[in-house]
Amino acid sequence: MNLKKAMIPAAIMFALVSTPALAHDMSDHGKNHGKNHTKMHDGLKKSHDGQESAHNFNKDAHDLNKMAHDVMMSVQTALNSGDLEGAKVLVNDFMATQHAGVIGKHTAQMGEHTDQMGKHAGHVGDHKDQMDEHKKETHGHGHGHSGQGGHGHSNPHGM
Repeated sequence: MNLKKAMIPAAIMFALVSTPALAHDMSDHGKNHGKNHTKMHDGLKKSHDGQESAHNFNKDAHDLNKMAHDVMMSVQTALNSGDLEGAKVLVNDFMATQHAGVIGKHTAQMGEHTDQMGKHAGHVGDHKDQMDEHKKETHGHGHGHSGQGGHGHSNPHGM
């Protein structure tokens, strides 16, 4: 059984088990109905995304197997006709194509990681700004450090 066929029953089981539990939990008299309904939809979306990912993986594997089969048939034809150099070129071209595909995927992943790092840097900057604002608020209300008219708290950061 391939992964795609295995994912379909798993998704159905997930939907059957989670739908009543998430969407219709009325033990709190409906106060969290919207939140539970959203959880159910999020779970179904994750299940669907997993199926789609498995489908794409299977399609890529199928395409690669077909391409490899076609190349091997061409190599066999070249070898049968005594064209050793032609067979080498076919194999080398196939390998180069596969390596270029892998490099392309890795380059795309590196771009995604760079984007994520940029977002994290932005969050760090936001937190630093919040901390600086908190320090200003704290120091402005009589909680300053020794020598600043406050309560004489020591500051490990040298402020």
